[in-house]
Amino acid sequence: SLTTLDVSANANLTTLGCSYNDNLSSLTLNGATNLQNLYANYNPSLTTLDVSANVNLMTLRCNHNANLSSLNLNGADALRYLYCDNSQLTELDLSLKPNLYLLHCQNNQLEYLNVKNGNNLNISDYYFNATDNPNLTCIQVDNTTWASANWTNIDATASFGTLCCNGNTATTWNGTTWDNGNPTEEIPAVINANYDTETLGSFRACSCLINPGFTINVANGDYIILENEFINDGNIFVASEGSLIQSSDNASVSGSGGFIQEKVTTEYLEHDFTYWSSPVEGQTIGTVFAANNPNRIYELFTHNFNDAFGGSYPQNTGVPDAFDDEGDDWQHVPAATVMQTAKGYITECPGIGNNLTQTVQFVGTPNTGLITYPVVLDADSSDAFQNQNLIGNPYPSGIDAAAFLLENNTVLEGTLYFWTHNTGASTGTPGPEAYNYTNNDYATYVLGTGSVKANSGGVAPTGIIASCQGFLADVKTAGDVVFSNTMRVRTGNDNFFSPNDVEADRIWLNMTNAEGVFSQILLGFFAEATEEYDQNYDGKRLFSGDNYDFSSLLDGVDYAIQGLPVFNVNQVIPLSVKTPEAGLLRIGINDVEGIFHMQDIYIYDNETHSIHNLKEGSYQFSITEAGRYTERFELRFTNGTTGIDDTILNSLAVYPNPSDNIFNISWNGAEAILIQVTDISGKLILETTEIECVNKPYALDLSNYESGVYFMQVSVNGRETIKKLVLK
Repeated sequence: SLTTLDVSANANLTTLGCSYNDNLSSLTLNGATNLQNLYANYNPSLTTLDVSANVNLMTLRCNHNANLSSLNLNGADALRYLYCDNSQLTELDLSLKPNLYLLHCQNNQLEYLNVKNGNNLNISDYYFNATDNPNLTCIQVDNTTWASANWTNIDATASFGTLCCNGNTATTWNGTTWDNGNPTEEIPAVINANYDTETLGSFRACSCLINPGFTINVANGDYIILENEFINDGNIFVASEGSLIQSSDNASVSGSGGFIQEKVTTEYLEHDFTYWSSPVEGQTIGTVFAANNPNRIYELFTHNFNDAFGGSYPQNTGVPDAFDDEGDDWQHVPAATVMQTAKGYITECPGIGNNLTQTVQFVGTPNTGLITYPVVLDADSSDAFQNQNLIGNPYPSGIDAAAFLLENNTVLEGTLYFWTHNTGASTGTPGPEAYNYTNNDYATYVLGTGSVKANSGGVAPTGIIASCQGFLADVKTAGDVVFSNTMRVRTGNDNFFSPNDVEADRIWLNMTNAEGVFSQILLGFFAEATEEYDQNYDGKRLFSGDNYDFSSLLDGVDYAIQGLPVFNVNQVIPLSVKTPEAGLLRIGINDVEGIFHMQDIYIYDNETHSIHNLKEGSYQFSITEAGRYTERFELRFTNGTTGIDDTILNSLAVYPNPSDNIFNISWNGAEAILIQVTDISGKLILETTEIECVNKPYALDLSNYESGVYFMQVSVNGRETIKKLVLK
C-alpha cells in the first residue's frame, strides 16, 4: 500500500480518493488548488493533514484515521461537508467556514470547537454530531439558545456558548452582576449591559464579546486584559490613560462595533510638536488631527538625512548643526494619508499661549498581534546623526521599552529618545530656519542603565511607552522591528513616564546655571557592562549643534547614559562640557542609588587642579570662552587621601556573599574596624562598635532583615571602603 502521496503538481485535480492505506503517513496537497473533494479516511498511519492551500475544497472525509491529531483547515473556507470523526483531533476552528452544511466530529479528543461561522442555521441536527469528546465542555456557536434547541448530538458535559475559552463557558455581565462568577484568564466575558471600569473595576478575561447596543468604558488608570480574542459588536471607549490589552500574539479582533482610543497630550507651548502613532487600523491623518494645521504634519525620512554643514538653506558651508543639509528629512504628510501601523508622525499642536493640551480620538479596529515595521540607515554614516528612525507604539496600551529593545537587539541599538514639550521654537536656537527647535528637548532611555531628562529639563522616561506615542530609535542595521502583544503592559500608560522600581548602583549628575541651563547624565555600574561601548548600557547624546551640553566621554564620543563595570573606588570617568558662551556653570548630584548612598563622589578640575566632593554640594566653575571641553573634568571616587590602601583593601574578605543570614568579616589588619550597614535607600539599619577581627572573623548577623541588597561601610581610623551584601 501507499506510504507517501504527493499531488502538489496536479493543479487541475478536482477529486482525490486515497482511503484504506495502512501505511500512508504523508499526504501532500499543496498546488492542488482546484481540489474539491478529498476522501482520505481509514489511514491509521496518517497523523497530520494540511488542506490550507485547497481553497476550493468542499467535501473532506478524513474520518476513522486512528492517529490523526492535526488538521489544518486555514484557507479552506469553501468547505461544506466535514467528516473527521473517530480520530484524535484536539481542536477545530470552523468560524471562517460560512458554507458549512455538515459536521461530524464525534469520537475525538476535542478540547476546542468553534462553529461560530455566522450561518449555523445551515446545519441541521441530523448533520451535526460532536458526541464522545470527553474533554469538550464548551462549543462556540452563533446563538446559544438556537443551538441548544436544534443541536442535540453533544455530550452531557458540553454546552453551547457565544464565547468559549479553554473549554470554559463564558460569564455574562447583565448590568448588575456576572452570572457565572467573575471572568478570569480561563473564563471569557460577555458584555450584555453597559460596563464602566471607573465604578465596576478593571477585569481580566480569556476572551471578550460585547453584544450590540452595549458599551465598555475603560477609565484612566484602568484596564481590560484579554488572553485571546476580542469580539466587539457594541462599543468600547478607552480613556487617555486606560488600556485594552491582548496577551497572546495570536489574539484576534473582530466584530462590527466601534472602538475609540482617546489621548490627551502633556502640556505644550504654542507651535510645539507632539509625536504620535496610531493604535488602530485605517485612521487618516486629516480625521484624527482635524484641529491641527494640515500643513504642519510631518514624517521623518531618515534615509535622506546628512549633516556635513550648517547655516541657512541650502547648507553648503560651515560646521554641522544637527539639521539635514538639504532640508528634506522631514516631509509633509497629506491629510488623506492613512496612518501606517507602528510609524511615527509629528504634528504642530493647536492653540495660542503656554500650558496647552490637545485631546484627540483614534477611531477604528484596535491593533493586535505581531506587527513589523521597516527601519533604515541615514544617508551619511560619518555624521553625528545616529540613524534615528521615527516609529511608534501601535497598541491601545503601553508597551515595555526593555522588552521591545530586547526583541529587536539585532536591528536596534539599546537607546530610545522621547520628545518633550520644554522649549518652543526660537530665533535664538541655531539652525537654518528663522525659528528652530533643538535636540535638547529629547529625553533618553537606555535598556540596561536607565534614563535621563532632556537637556531642557522635565521628567525622565523610565521604560513604559504609552499608547499613541511616537519616539526615535537608534538603528544599528536596516531591517524590520517587531512589536508583539507580549510587550504590552497595563501600568504607566500616562505618557511615557512611570516610576522606576529597579535599584542599582547609579548616579545622576546635572549641569546647570543661574539662567536655567540644564543637562543631565546617568552613570550606572553593572557586572555585565564593560569599559567599551555596550549596546544595551550606553546611550549617545543626540547632537545639538552649539547648544549647552554635559556628557560622559567614551572614545571621544558624548554619552548621555553610560554603563560601566562593577564599581570600584579607583574608577575615573572623563566628562565633557559644551557651552556656546562664557559664564558660570555648576555640576551637582541629582540622585543616587545603591552603593552611592554611602560612597563619596568627587569632581576633579584639571584646569584649576581642584577636587570637590559633590556630596557636600554642587561644584561651580567658570568658562572663559565658548567651546567643547573634553579634558578639563573627571569624575572620581576618592580625593587621593582617603580610602584604605590596596594591601589592606585586598585583605578584607566577606563570606559567604550572598548569605542567608550571617556574613563573616575577615581582615588581617591590626586596627579595630567600625561597620555601618544601610539598605538600598541609604537608611542606616545597623552600626557596630569598634571590632577586632585579627584572630577570628566577625559574624555580621542580618537574619532579622528582609532579603535584598545592603551596603556595608568599613571604617578604619578615618579611612573607609564599601562592600555590597546580598541577603537571600
